[in-house]
Amino acid sequence: MEQSKAIKQAAAPAKRPGIIRFFASMGQYIAGVGRDFMQGDLWVKLSALLWGSSCVARGQYVKGVLLTVLEALFAYFIPVVFWPSMSKLGTLGTVQQQRVYNPETRQNEFNDYDNSFLIMLFGVIGCVLLLTAVVCALLLVLLCLVGLLFYVSRRALAHAPYGSGLQSITFMILGCLFICFIEVGYRPPYLIKSICKITLFVACITMFQLCNPKARMLDMFQRPKPKQLLLALLAGVGVYALILGSFFCFRSHIDLSQIALSLTQDSSISEHNFLFVSLYISFFNSLLEEIFFRGFAFLSLRREVPQGIAACVSALAFSLYHFVIMASWFKLWIFVLLLVSLFVAGLFFNWVDSRSDNIYNSWLIHMFANFSINTVGFLMFGMV
Repeated sequence: MEQSKAIKQAAAPAKRPGIIRFFASMGQYIAGVGRDFMQGDLWVKLSALLWGSSCVARGQYVKGVLLTVLEALFAYFIPVVFWPSMSKLGTLGTVQQQRVYNPETRQNEFNDYDNSFLIMLFGVIGCVLLLTAVVCALLLVLLCLVGLLFYVSRRALAHAPYGSGLQSITFMILGCLFICFIEVGYRPPYLIKSICKITLFVACITMFQLCNPKARMLDMFQRPKPKQLLLALLAGVGVYALILGSFFCFRSHIDLSQIALSLTQDSSISEHNFLFVSLYISFFNSLLEEIFFRGFAFLSLRREVPQGIAACVSALAFSLYHFVIMASWFKLWIFVLLLVSLFVAGLFFNWVDSRSDNIYNSWLIHMFANFSINTVGFLMFGMV
């Protein structure tokens, strides 16, 4: 009895780590929404703009009416209730509480002062709701555009050698070009730019998985081996020292004041918010880039094309992705040197991931690289 139980336990699949289950559930949900939207009828697509229309078309009148009322309440509360508080979040109000004499009642009454607590409460809630709506709207638009492009490219590359690989390369390039357009043409604050980048990367990966069910995108989150993580940690410390050492060697050729001015004017980054920006860059942005450039652009691409081509394409995209960000910061020879260094770094990250079949090791090294860059940022803004 105990022997058969042990055999069953050995035969049972190993439980996946929590982070893999988290990303798997997120990916399945987003993929399900995208699949339903792309394959659904006109009423399903209309429900993205008018909530509940699909339910009403299918006879689910109560549910449809409730969703429509919820959308109407959302559209009413954002500008009428939450926006006045959102506009005062920077100061938490300017009108102080005081007693004033009311000649009509002949009494001293409190004036119409700004309640800082309510401003913060309703302002934060409004920002969260508005941010959620913006992300959903951007994701919807990108799903439509990316879905159309995937459909066209799939038809065009259906009979071409490495058709699926060429498809992923095409959309990786388009994703980088879109980010370049935002950097050069729009130049939004860093928060808006990050939202656009997250939405774009998620849309590209989701649509690629929908159009290529055998792509196995979640394989990039396989459980890492402790020994490999330790080696990645040591490599990360070495990369941190290498980047900082290179900075101090070339410091006389770098105008930090010009870079700080560019960040403040173009991305609204200053010494007041750089701590939060550095935390985002170090942990979340590095993960996002590893998912896109190593998980999507290398680990999945190498199943469709030779590994050397996948590694070079991923490294080149990773280098050009940073092209527009740094275009006006450095002298030409330093700029070219940095692009070449980023290409080599991309090849190194790909080599690390090719030995582990996951992105955790390159992510850890990438974090330390961003730690060193953020250290330079703290020096640049005079925070250390």
